[in-house]
Amino acid sequence: MSRVPSPTTIAAGHPQGSPTFRPDVEGLRAVAVVVVVVGHLTGLPPGGFVGVDVFFVISGFVITAVLLRELDRSGTISLTAFYARRARRVLPAAVVVILATLVAAAALWFTPRFAGTVLDAVASLSFVQNWHLIAVGADYLGADSPASPLQHFWSLAVEEQFYLIWPVLMLVATSIAARLSSRRARRDVLVGVACAVVVLSVGYAVWRGEASPRAAYFDSVARLWELAAGALCAFARPVAQRMCLPLRRAVVLAGQGVLVLSLVVIDPSSSFPWPWALLPVLGACAIVVGGSGRLGGVETVLVSSPARWVGRRSYSIYLWHFPVIVFAESLGLRGLPAVAGGLVVTLVLSVLTFRFVEEPARLGAWLRGWEAPVDGADRRRDLVRRAGVAGTVTLVVVGMSAAQLEGPAALIDPGVAVAAVGSAPEGGPGPAGASDVPWAAASLSEALSESVLHPERSSPGALDEALSASLVPQLASDECRYPVGTAAAVAEPCDLGDGAAPRTAVLVGDSIALSWLPALEAALGGGWRIRALAFGSCSVTDARFHDGNAGSSFVEKCADSRADLREFAAEAGADLVVTSGSVSGLGRLTSGATGAEAIAEWRRGTETAVSELALGGARVVVIGAPPRGPSPVVCAARPTGAQGCVAAPERLSLDARTAERAGVEDARGRGVDVDFIDVLSWFCAADGECPVVAGEVLIRADAQHLTEAMSRSLGLLLRDELARP
Repeated sequence: MSRVPSPTTIAAGHPQGSPTFRPDVEGLRAVAVVVVVVGHLTGLPPGGFVGVDVFFVISGFVITAVLLRELDRSGTISLTAFYARRARRVLPAAVVVILATLVAAAALWFTPRFAGTVLDAVASLSFVQNWHLIAVGADYLGADSPASPLQHFWSLAVEEQFYLIWPVLMLVATSIAARLSSRRARRDVLVGVACAVVVLSVGYAVWRGEASPRAAYFDSVARLWELAAGALCAFARPVAQRMCLPLRRAVVLAGQGVLVLSLVVIDPSSSFPWPWALLPVLGACAIVVGGSGRLGGVETVLVSSPARWVGRRSYSIYLWHFPVIVFAESLGLRGLPAVAGGLVVTLVLSVLTFRFVEEPARLGAWLRGWEAPVDGADRRRDLVRRAGVAGTVTLVVVGMSAAQLEGPAALIDPGVAVAAVGSAPEGGPGPAGASDVPWAAASLSEALSESVLHPERSSPGALDEALSASLVPQLASDECRYPVGTAAAVAEPCDLGDGAAPRTAVLVGDSIALSWLPALEAALGGGWRIRALAFGSCSVTDARFHDGNAGSSFVEKCADSRADLREFAAEAGADLVVTSGSVSGLGRLTSGATGAEAIAEWRRGTETAVSELALGGARVVVIGAPPRGPSPVVCAARPTGAQGCVAAPERLSLDARTAERAGVEDARGRGVDVDFIDVLSWFCAADGECPVVAGEVLIRADAQHLTEAMSRSLGLLLRDELARP
């Protein structure tokens, strides 16, 4: 989200003319920021996040209009002056919000989440937060991973990356058109460049949306067409101003209708940015091109004093709203009072930031020298210096973008970052020691009940260490977990135990199955060779379901990977085949089934899967998935400890448990040697509530994956279950 050097001054009419005030555009900013903030606070309207797309259009329009005026006035574009204005406009408030967020994160959160926020701060200050979120696999529209309080800086990153290339493209296009005598010819070349950006970006967005929908949402290249559409609006303004007033009013009214429609028909499941972002982009373009702030009734709301007041402060409001929401949620604040409080806190912080940071920086002397024309003997030296600074900024952004995707793990993984600086949390005994003490049924039940009744008794030091607990090593390092569709010849299994042992156990499934590997190793002990192979998000259950991060090809690729898992188990000569899997697929069936129909489909898929795994003569064991619950990184905070982490199992977990147990019983009824291990009592107290800590052992590393410590400590219980006839 971005604004021009003067927050209320943009080009209205032909670029040659004087800039005039556009209260309707300022009001449109207000609409955009309100739907974003309210959407994040309440989840309504479902398409509230399209406010960001409106900001993209406004930014492309305003910046292009400013650059066109500069071209008309001076015949060129001063890149250093442009970047100085952007820095003065964007950096001060952003730095204040980032620093305040880091202070709050240090006070409220434990080491892992604070370390993640530090990495987000580095990416945000470098304007590469969107690439950082792609690298860590974040989902802006989902809730599978904890939201960063700086996650919303992704849109600023997209805009600033656009600003790095767009003025340069305009300069190059102007140079090409310089041989042409007419200003109209130059305009046509610039329009052609903008159209080319739109076409190329849309083509890329189509491909990226199919290949990786979650990454496409944050991808700058997949978003460029929205800003370029705003640029085309700047070129279209002179034509629009010659239209009759009734027609312009109709255009604005149609744009408003399309924008309202997009808020209702678009939701987090819609393909974004292409094609659904086209709705808010077209709506915003119609309002910007057709409007003027003087059309009367159709612009009444946009030009009202409240709308203009909010629009003027929209940048600060946008910066503050997400940290406020994330911190409130981490403290367990919910409901109407939390929504009202969040709005009040956001507005207060925004007003203060606008008054004491934004405006003084925008109107002050900082970086003004970079905007002044360079004359005299020092012209060449000063130009070289300015070019060096502009080049350095570009290299930093490009380099940091590449580093997020291909650089060291310390830039994206908080655990690696903490280890790299040698930070070790202080406190009492942690999961490393506890993992060496296997749970017995009675002691585990007692520990779970104690954690449910008194979650506040976990000391901050112990929680800090527990939350630093790692995933199963093979899962954390992707040692034997592969993306769906990976060729069987490439997918190498993990081998544990005695390679010459007379008996072989095979563990197959997805990442949830792999999280049981330490437990299986502890349960079987000596005399067994253990081989494990997993494909991400693809359980062995023979049901077709979507995965939001893998594109439309996931369903077929998962089917191929399941066949590879069955073949692997058969070729391994397994005496025992163990599997487990995520329950998420039950809620994303391609058939669209829900409730009892979904349970029945999952049941049939389980029966088919275990029957096929048993074809080689092995005994098959299905371990129920750990019940999904709040991620400890999200629900645990220093002021409240683990109190916010106690919750009943999600309905999805209970439905999957019912379906899988029934599917196993169906297979047993047909003579298949298969057993189902119900693990609900291993994670939940007798009253049905499930904590995230048992004793001093962290149970889950996220919403469902077991920590290595918890998995290993369940070895004795798993051994007893495997020994049952």
